[in-house]
Amino acid sequence: MLLQHRADPDATDLRGRSALLEAVAGGYHTLTQMVLEARADPNQCNVQGRTPFSVACQNNDEEIASTLLLARSDVHEPRNEYDYETTALCACASANYISGLKLLLSSSVHVDSQLEATALWHAAWHGRTEAVEFLLEQKADIGKHALHGGTALCAAAFKGHDSILHKLLSNLCELQSEAAVRLLPEPLQLAMWSDNPHTVKLLLDARTNASGVRSNASRKRIHQLDKYPWALEMLMPALETLRLYQYLHERQAQTQAATASRDLSEQQQEP
Repeated sequence: MLLQHRADPDATDLRGRSALLEAVAGGYHTLTQMVLEARADPNQCNVQGRTPFSVACQNNDEEIASTLLLARSDVHEPRNEYDYETTALCACASANYISGLKLLLSSSVHVDSQLEATALWHAAWHGRTEAVEFLLEQKADIGKHALHGGTALCAAAFKGHDSILHKLLSNLCELQSEAAVRLLPEPLQLAMWSDNPHTVKLLLDARTNASGVRSNASRKRIHQLDKYPWALEMLMPALETLRLYQYLHERQAQTQAATASRDLSEQQQEP
């Protein structure tokens, strides 16, 4: 009714929210189509920098996202989140929205495009296993650094997402051995700093998994990596390596002491 009486489809409230943005956020596909047919700007963002398309990706709403793509939404338009600028591709990765990733990558978006960080970094940070697997299948660059310096390995290590970290490590066979070794110390330090002993152990034991690799070039790189079963020791002084083992031993002792104390307490409470 309001649109029929020439209401401005791009009018916003004090927070910059338009009718289109509200329709998309609420998952109202029919209303989204109506507002777009009234020539609403599909790329209009609110004061936080969120566009209708990025919201649809974040909400894992494939139907509305596809409608906005047909309306020529700018898939490169950045969105602000926690003082970081991200793209729709990052929003899809963060939400584990595989269909959205496929839609974007089938357009003009590159798998490693980034503002502050890549889609692979966001997927690793949020623990999105399926998104990580899909992006790796699309040849996402594991070694690409975010503008703040970290890689996807760093994100997974800091958050303690060991299953994702294992998948990333298993794909290091696509890198030269020297490059792979250089990628490991920083995630290790972050895992220690965030107190993730299992992640620390995983990084210390990091080896490339040779299963499923058939090319001679890949086999050669794997053979090079396999010569360094403790790859981190290639870059770390002996004292630093000793400190890591001491850290693991102390963590194991603390865990065992806590378990023993709990068992003793339970025994004392028994009649």
